[in-house]
Amino acid sequence: MKKFFSASLLAAGLALGSAAQAAPTLLNVSYDVMRDFYKDYNAAFQKHWKAEHNENITLQMSFGGSSKQARSVIDGLPADVITMNMATDINALADNGQLVPDNWVTRLPNNSAPFTSATVFIVRKGNPKALKDWPDLLKDGVQVIVPNPKTSGNGRYTYLSAWGYVLKNGGDENKAKDFVGKLFKQAPVLDTGGRAATTTFMTNQIGDVLVTFENEAEMIAREFGRDQFEVIYPSVSAEAEPPVSVVDKVVEKKGSRAAAEEYLKYLWSPEGQEIAANNYLRPRDPKVLAKYTDRFPKVDFLSVEKTFGDWRSVQKTHFNDGGSSTRSTPTPNDPSRVNEKSDPGGRFFYALPVRSKRAGRVEQRRRGHLMLLLQHRLGLDFDQPLGQGQAADDYPRRRRRLAGKALQQHRADMFLLVTGGFGDVDPQHHHIRHLAARRGQDACDIVEGLLGLLPQAGTDRPLLLIHPHLTGQQQASAAPHFHRLAETVLQRIEHTGWVERRLFHKVLPAH
Repeated sequence: MKKFFSASLLAAGLALGSAAQAAPTLLNVSYDVMRDFYKDYNAAFQKHWKAEHNENITLQMSFGGSSKQARSVIDGLPADVITMNMATDINALADNGQLVPDNWVTRLPNNSAPFTSATVFIVRKGNPKALKDWPDLLKDGVQVIVPNPKTSGNGRYTYLSAWGYVLKNGGDENKAKDFVGKLFKQAPVLDTGGRAATTTFMTNQIGDVLVTFENEAEMIAREFGRDQFEVIYPSVSAEAEPPVSVVDKVVEKKGSRAAAEEYLKYLWSPEGQEIAANNYLRPRDPKVLAKYTDRFPKVDFLSVEKTFGDWRSVQKTHFNDGGSSTRSTPTPNDPSRVNEKSDPGGRFFYALPVRSKRAGRVEQRRRGHLMLLLQHRLGLDFDQPLGQGQAADDYPRRRRRLAGKALQQHRADMFLLVTGGFGDVDPQHHHIRHLAARRGQDACDIVEGLLGLLPQAGTDRPLLLIHPHLTGQQQASAAPHFHRLAETVLQRIEHTGWVERRLFHKVLPAH
């Protein structure tokens, strides 16, 4: 009898386990300025999936600079689908490990790009510097905020649009290279992605003009108000065609191909196209586009392929190491060298992994890969320096010295202590080392990258802590600022299910 019941329970458990496993989970690795769109789109698709299949579907997101995100997938981030800023980033998945086939672009309509966008200038209210077209950005004293074209599709479209402007106005390749080089020298900082650049411009109030996509302008209006800026359409804009693709090697391994393909195809549905238009992305469906002509001014689009050749040629000529962008754009800011003159208002943070006394050597080494020196651009306004105190007592003496030195040399205002279920992560597959090694990266990008790995860490509820290192008196006075930091990070990662809000309120004092 016992054996019968044991077998029955085991069978029931296996059946329930199989049923639980049947509900699909997809990870969409996307680029920085698509947060708002996919927040709306994912909610709509989940309703569609429930109606069609009578089951729920879990949709996870990871955001960052487009090229950086593609590199994370190449290095092991298990994306079921990748929704990138430009074709070069998905081509990289075909060229490195054959994660997608070479003909990926032909599998969906419109070269696998469900909508388009234009490059615009965001200027301060009243346009005090009278910036109307590309040459105006080269005026003396004009600071241009633009993402780094080595890590961001947004930056690459800016680069190509400016280059195309010169060609379209009678210039040759040498004049175009000189023009683009001067343009990027106007940038006081090169952020890794479009949303980080927006934070630099709007929150930190750095720069005279932000070069970005028109859909980002709507996000800025929702968050900061329409009375804070103006949108200028330059005379020439490369037509941005953000492509999408299933990541074949991942879906074949996970058995998620059917769900992943339906998720992408629904982007072309009438509802998907309406959501795109409502988020200021130009829909491909002419009927939907006709309904929104008031929000999409006519633009003299530049075809990238007709002007520069196919995307593989564009990548090789302009963006690979040794390409034109390498010679035209300055090196991205290194937080260990940035000073007040080159980065007004910047705040420095030193991040250390929480060290467990029970952690083995392998785990300690993995966590050691997470030691980051970051510049965080949240614009927190501390009334006084937060001191140069030592790290927690359970840190090894070597780390205490290192932390103190970082505080002194880099004007760090606080510690970020990041921990989670990393013990079961295979660094050769998931490449925590890669995520941690990108210097000058926005702290929220690091957090998002780690969250992309946490579901793979083998724990039911991995944790992520952001913890200030302060004395009691400092902690009481600075509590509101840390709560604002916690809330901002939560917003940046779209309240993902892998972070529990209560952790922040447990770690941070109430206010």
